[in-house]
Amino acid sequence: MRLEVVLMRKILYLWMISLAFLLVFSLAPYGLADAYEKPQIDIIEPARAPIGSEITINGAHFGDMREGSRVVFGSVEATQYIRWSDSQIKVIVPYGSYPDSQLQVKVITPGGSSYGARFELEPRAMVLAEGFTGKGFQEYIILGNPQAFEVKVKLLYIFADGTYMERGMIVPPQSRVTVDVNRDVGEEEEVSALIFSDIYIVVERPIYFDYRGWTGGHNIVAGRKASKTWYFAEGSTEPGFDEYLAVLNPTEKEANLVFRFQIEDAGEIFRYGSVPAYSRKTFKLNDLLGSGCRASLALKSDQFVVAERSMYFGHEDSRSGGHCEMGLPGFPSSGPFSYYFAEGSTFGGFDEYLILQNPDSAIPVVVDVTYRFRAGQGDPIRKQYRLEPGQRRTIFLPDDVGRGKDVSVALQSDSPFVAERSIFYRYDFSDISVYGGDCIVGARKTSLQWYFSEGFTGPDFHEWLSLFNPGEEDSLVEVTYFTPSGVLHPARITVPAGSRETFMVNDHAGRNILLSCQIRVISGPGIVAERPMYFRLSQTEDGDTAVEGGHTSLGDVPYAGDALEDYTSNCCSNLMEALSPFFQEKARRLWK
Repeated sequence: MRLEVVLMRKILYLWMISLAFLLVFSLAPYGLADAYEKPQIDIIEPARAPIGSEITINGAHFGDMREGSRVVFGSVEATQYIRWSDSQIKVIVPYGSYPDSQLQVKVITPGGSSYGARFELEPRAMVLAEGFTGKGFQEYIILGNPQAFEVKVKLLYIFADGTYMERGMIVPPQSRVTVDVNRDVGEEEEVSALIFSDIYIVVERPIYFDYRGWTGGHNIVAGRKASKTWYFAEGSTEPGFDEYLAVLNPTEKEANLVFRFQIEDAGEIFRYGSVPAYSRKTFKLNDLLGSGCRASLALKSDQFVVAERSMYFGHEDSRSGGHCEMGLPGFPSSGPFSYYFAEGSTFGGFDEYLILQNPDSAIPVVVDVTYRFRAGQGDPIRKQYRLEPGQRRTIFLPDDVGRGKDVSVALQSDSPFVAERSIFYRYDFSDISVYGGDCIVGARKTSLQWYFSEGFTGPDFHEWLSLFNPGEEDSLVEVTYFTPSGVLHPARITVPAGSRETFMVNDHAGRNILLSCQIRVISGPGIVAERPMYFRLSQTEDGDTAVEGGHTSLGDVPYAGDALEDYTSNCCSNLMEALSPFFQEKARRLWK
């Protein structure tokens, strides 16, 4: 009896083993058999990317579900996974402490660890073509960090003679750093800047000036593109206007330039110039074009360059000031083509203009314009404008909408065009009464997030935020301010559908605060955010003439500069790819 029991147990044991083998091999096509095989990485796409970017890992034996499996970049484990399958993983490059930009990426599963696949961290690159530290000019670079961890930053100043200067720094979490460019590079320098960081930051460059007795300030958010084509709708060499174009050539070859000026009601004029390799050059357009012209500009180059236009003005009615704007580096490959402006006013003392440019010399463009107002100021007003081939057109907004309006604008066309908005003003509110002007290119899209690194609510500074919702539903918006003493409690604002809201940051955040700002849509459609600032400085830093005026900036959209889908690829490039190998190597030493 005991022998029979033993035999039965052996038979049952052998039967169970056979059944297990049968199940394993019959289910192999469904990926269960090789769930515990050693993972294998075939290729990582892209093989080089910044922290925070999505990459794709293709291979085998990853397992159908992640469960306890993971991806490791060097010694830093990923925490954000977009997709996980047996042959493909989509993952976000994690933030961490990296000793070098060259990493080994591994996939670790219950089956073991894959062999390391080579991956390289790519710095995030930003650029400022304009910059001047001459007498009467005070330049700053503001680095805003909305992240919950510190950011490594390298500044690379590039001078007109082709020399350069480096500076590294750390920007603390949810804070900002103000860089005094005059102090860094010295006086009387024409200077561009490349800014490299390991993760996303916001960079702005305010300049306060006394130019020929015309005082004011201008500000710009750093760009993330280089291009062989740059478009500027605004431009004037009429009496009382001085116009300049700063062109940075970050490549290893001389850049040959063609200036195609589109003169309002007078056709086109071509001029030519060049910029040496590894250098920048400033062109005074009054000299290049001649005086007495309102002209848009299409700049062509045989190398990837970055171009900014600065303008200074002074009039007999005491209005003086200036503004600066980076050009448009190209167009999407297909329409519709849109622009949005959040800020705008036709109240007394404010003269607002739209400047439209048709860069095509052969095809006319029809632009649909919709004006929207704050609640209680009237229904939307719609207009349509035809731009002939190569035409520039100036629209005076009070003629379209009347006086006494807070106005936002949406423009759209089936064909490529450029839209800028200029405002000349006497700002008179509370304890500040100043003259000035500003100009910006419109936002190409709405967004659920906007960031500003610059901001100050101290004495003789008034800061505002203008939020425009062109959608059909209300947007609930959360505004968070980052200050040297910590993060202020977020405030929530509803921006009605098809309308705008404007509020004073001095009242919203508090007085006498140096701050950066994050704007996030909690629910509803995307919005457009602009920040006007008005100021009256008792004197410049060298003790000279009083400086007063204002500047307005469009916010920065996180990671928007990483993609090229908004531009035709033959003329526009991500900045890192356009840089000379020398500058690329400088950037990648951020981790060394």
